Amino acid sequence: MDAETIISVLQTRVIGREILCLDTVDSTNRYARELAEHGAAEGVVVLAEEQTRGRGRLDRTWHSPPGLGLWFSLILRPPIAPAAAPGLSLLTGLAVAKAIESQLHITADLKWPNDCLLYDKKTAGILIDLAAEAKSVRFIVVGIGINVRLLTDDFPPELRETATSLAVAAGHSVDRETILAAVLTEFETDYFRFLAEGLTPTIGPYTRRCGLIGCQVDILAGRKTIRGTAVRIDPSGALVLVANGQEHVLMAGEVTRVRKTGTI
Repeated sequence: MDAETIISVLQTRVIGREILCLDTVDSTNRYARELAEHGAAEGVVVLAEEQTRGRGRLDRTWHSPPGLGLWFSLILRPPIAPAAAPGLSLLTGLAVAKAIESQLHITADLKWPNDCLLYDKKTAGILIDLAAEAKSVRFIVVGIGINVRLLTDDFPPELRETATSLAVAAGHSVDRETILAAVLTEFETDYFRFLAEGLTPTIGPYTRRCGLIGCQVDILAGRKTIRGTAVRIDPSGALVLVANGQEHVLMAGEVTRVRKTGTI
């Protein structure tokens, strides 16, 4: 991919005005974090053709083969409290979903807190790395992985039932530069609104795409599994779960089971 080509079609003021294109890197988040520690400006994007140690949540590996996806990280320096940073995961997921919908005209769903799904299979994931003092954020690295050109056989066998790509879902080849430019453009609009108004404008559009709402779910929060009904996303970005008549407000967790009908 070519940085100048991507930048030429971007409709942004800050995000993606500088893009570093790498052939191979262990992790774009690690590389971007190192740049941020040395003063890299807000909006810098680190983009790789391949990650050899791509990271997902909970220290999982993100399958990042060469030339088949978008593996990239954004450097942000928002003037927010550390407690507000998790909301960026929802905001980023929404930007990815809207970009996919605008370019491919297929419906993208969101799985709280950080996955984007097409036809109930994972297509994109988000990883937030935070560097902060007690009351202020030094910088945030937002890692995004989008499966773009992978076909079924390109996934490891253990992922073929749960993961998909834009090309598989759309039924045709997809241009990576076009998708990246759309994601960065959507992200910048929502990011500056977030800085001005908080997460509230994100909650409605996110909730409409969140397939968990109204479902009965199991969520692993720390070492405890909570079983109940997901009822809403609150203004902080937390998932509100009703279990045994009580509300549980979860800022983080791993959804391990979803039942859309019946009882668990």
